[in-house]
Amino acid sequence: MAGGVSSPVSLMSNPPDEVTPVKAPALVALVAGVVLSGLVTAALWQSREKTRRDEVQRIAQDRVDVIRGQVLRSMEVLHGVAALFAAKPDISREEFAKFVGASLDRQPELQALAWDPRVTDAERTAWEEKARTDGFPGFVFTEEESEGHRVPAGRRDIYYPVYYLESLRKNAPAFGFDVGSEPRRRLALVRARDTGEPIATAPIRLAQEQASQQGFIVFQPVYHGPAETVAERNASLTGFATAVFRIGDLIELTLGRRSGNPVALTVFDQEDGSQLYRQDGPRIGSVPAWETPLD
Repeated sequence: MAGGVSSPVSLMSNPPDEVTPVKAPALVALVAGVVLSGLVTAALWQSREKTRRDEVQRIAQDRVDVIRGQVLRSMEVLHGVAALFAAKPDISREEFAKFVGASLDRQPELQALAWDPRVTDAERTAWEEKARTDGFPGFVFTEEESEGHRVPAGRRDIYYPVYYLESLRKNAPAFGFDVGSEPRRRLALVRARDTGEPIATAPIRLAQEQASQQGFIVFQPVYHGPAETVAERNASLTGFATAVFRIGDLIELTLGRRSGNPVALTVFDQEDGSQLYRQDGPRIGSVPAWETPLD
């Protein structure tokens, strides 16, 4: 009984600040509730952000896969053109047009297909005359004096003129252009010649470009004779089968109906960081971005 009486007396005798330990559990519970609510909110936000990132990646990856697949199909066409000239070096202009016509119809992302033969300076006159006989009076090898302005090519040891070209109607300004006369094209030519592999140029303004799109050209070397070593490839090279692309057309024509997805695509050159293509649509800073290389 004594113990029971002393307890309330003890409580009554405490000063007011000694009541704090009695309220502490409630305060702790309040703080814990706020923290837990914050953690739940953060977890939900992170979950939503992850869902958004995953959706952006899914759509973007789908687009990249489609573009990559289309480029690979275009490369199969280029390999076919190279095989044609390897099997029959004296193919006519009409045979070339017939061979590539169906491919150009099926794959509109191809701006052009061409044959750029290796021509020595001693052979130049004969090649130019042959083109005139084929129905192109005044044909000469050309080079670019300034952007968009072409002049007859100066004398050099070797030329690589755009000699067969389809479709000629929309690519006429490139007809006869010596692709070896321009540094970025020449760099790709040399790499293709020495490796035996198809090599793309850096982004360039195409000779036939009438607007402001950038493009690129893929050169596939063709040899007659041994081509196992660099020296043999130099000696056996007869020319290049080439595929020409406008970057904007390649992307837009390839994506087709996928362009309606709520993801805006931008293409940059990895070499210098320059922007090559920007799809229409707003860029929202709070929305996650996703990127991947496309060779």
